[in-house]
Amino acid sequence: TFKLAEMGDTNVIYWAQEFAKKKSKEEWMACYVYAHSPLTAADELARKVIANGDSDELTWLVQGYMDSKGTNCFDRLKQIVALKSKNRKLIYWLRRAFGDMVSDGNKEAEPILGQLPVVDSEPD
Repeated sequence: TFKLAEMGDTNVIYWAQEFAKKKSKEEWMACYVYAHSPLTAADELARKVIANGDSDELTWLVQGYMDSKGTNCFDRLKQIVALKSKNRKLIYWLRRAFGDMVSDGNKEAEPILGQLPVVDSEPD
């Protein structure tokens, strides 16, 4: 599913959009699809997730962006950082994402990482 999204498959985007409407233990998959797809439709869905501000969905989106090759990852992650309300789990994953970028030599990620409070470990 994620490989199809990465390759720009439109059907997987529609599947993810419908799948996200159903509550299940696999809800995270839709956010991963949005994060992995290069399609504008997927980016628009990711923006909606960000605008909705649901902590679980935002965390899944961040986790999806961490191993995505999409061109919008950095911008979407910055939008999530800019949200006023972030729970501890989301902050933890944002710190991991931006920490990885800093380790990979991304100079733009360093000041953003510095904006996030230190969270020792992922809360339960």
